[in-house]
Amino acid sequence: MTSDHHTVYIEPDGRRIRAAAGQPLTEALTHAGLFLRADCGGKGRCGKCRIRVKADSAGTPGDIPAQAGRTHFPSSETQDDRLACQLVVDRDMHIEIPEMALLRADVIQKAPVSLPADLAAARPLGARERFGVAVDLGTTTIALYLCALDALQVLGSVSIKNPQAQFGDDIMSRIGVIREKADTLKRMQSMAVNAIQWGVLTLASRQRIDPQAITRMAVVGNTTMIHILAGESPASLGVYPFTPRFSEGREFPGKAVGFFELPGLRVETLPLISAFLGSDILAAALGTDFQARAPGTVLADVGTNGEVMLRTPNGILATSCATGPAFEGASLSCGMHAIAGAVDGITIEAVDCAPVCSVIAPKNSAATRVAGICGSGVVSAVAEAYRHQILNPDGSFNTKCGSPALLVSADGPPALILVAAEASATGRPVAVSQRDIRAIQLAKGALRAGIEMLLKADNRQRPRQIQLAGAFGSYLAKQDVLAIGMLPPVRAAEITIVGNAAGVGAIRYLLEADGAARINTIKGCTEVVHLATDPAFQKAFIDALSFPKIPHTV
Repeated sequence: MTSDHHTVYIEPDGRRIRAAAGQPLTEALTHAGLFLRADCGGKGRCGKCRIRVKADSAGTPGDIPAQAGRTHFPSSETQDDRLACQLVVDRDMHIEIPEMALLRADVIQKAPVSLPADLAAARPLGARERFGVAVDLGTTTIALYLCALDALQVLGSVSIKNPQAQFGDDIMSRIGVIREKADTLKRMQSMAVNAIQWGVLTLASRQRIDPQAITRMAVVGNTTMIHILAGESPASLGVYPFTPRFSEGREFPGKAVGFFELPGLRVETLPLISAFLGSDILAAALGTDFQARAPGTVLADVGTNGEVMLRTPNGILATSCATGPAFEGASLSCGMHAIAGAVDGITIEAVDCAPVCSVIAPKNSAATRVAGICGSGVVSAVAEAYRHQILNPDGSFNTKCGSPALLVSADGPPALILVAAEASATGRPVAVSQRDIRAIQLAKGALRAGIEMLLKADNRQRPRQIQLAGAFGSYLAKQDVLAIGMLPPVRAAEITIVGNAAGVGAIRYLLEADGAARINTIKGCTEVVHLATDPAFQKAFIDALSFPKIPHTV
């Protein structure tokens, strides 16, 4: 008789999990709190969820078909290596998960949070302290902040990859999957809930807090992510006229959506503006006191979906632009989350010199082997390559430049090698490809065009100040941003890095008595500018794809 469940034995930690027959292996691992890298959205292209099928030394069958999970592997590679996203649990399995395939939950911030002085001041924790969690539910990354509600403290934070990425690395891909198969909505909701719950329990354990004392959760995110979390289909967001099922803030018991290990939890999702302007940009405005800023100030929350606000004399103009996942490291050939092992900056002394990489190291460690490159790293690499004429203004590689790092091959397009294969943690070179350059051009072009369209709507020639928010924006060098033309021409002094402003807004919503009222006030004075209906946007976007004229340093 065919079993409806199978056992997956996992090395090196000796775990065993139960998985439903026919369930994708990556999904089964996610439900068990094991998150694999899957930058390609589970399409089998990035090769980052590589696992090893083991023999049946634990008494489990080892007869997984020879080609299962190997569709995209060179025939020369070992037959034991498979891609987890391409494997379906149709029998008991015995697998080994290499360290490089895992996404670890480190107590790190998605981006720095800067709280007002009255909240930042430490207060003693009470004997009956209540706790809450502020959640920034991003398309690519989920950030959680554990808060003491009475003492008004942020106790710790954790940042993890959104496991829904196996259904696509942008919101339109995930909406499309749900439109095709309605049951996918429940699966995506469960993935988000399990990831958030796992992060909350991790923080509670490290802070020695009883999960039953966690009573509130404030969640911000784009409109699609909030719909999925609430169990509402986002299908209407993918077709004209792009109408949300709801836009008001909602509150419901955590158990209603699957937070079964947090029995006292109530979940609050903050209000939404439109189909593509969610509660994350409202929270970012709250987090930066945007209403108090001078007219002409721009707030740009840069992630997989770029959301932009412009302060005007009469209120706020807002729009969204599809920047894509490249800024967060996803979709890049060697891209990864901004964790240990990621290149986060590049220096090139001269065109005939090899790149020198800055690498994120684990805590309490001076160095680590390079595994890939994160969003700030690829922007740094592009800016440095352009400064030294390794890149042409149109984004193509200058194959005549003489750089020793530029690999020009008859078998494929050129690539800029940052770390040689023998020095990397994966055994493969860490490089920036021509396709990666194009992804950055598309992303920065969309963001700049979106800002310029808001300026045009307010009859402004240039912004007065730009607040750059989000995980990606927090680690950028201002000169790199200006070098590639990601923003309209401004001086570096006119750019302010404001960290994960959406996360700060969610924290303030939890801790400030008037947080909910202020969010609603911001929403009430915001007017949406629709780019798709303005023919000038396409011209602005195309004009913004090329790199600006800058003085080169060679």
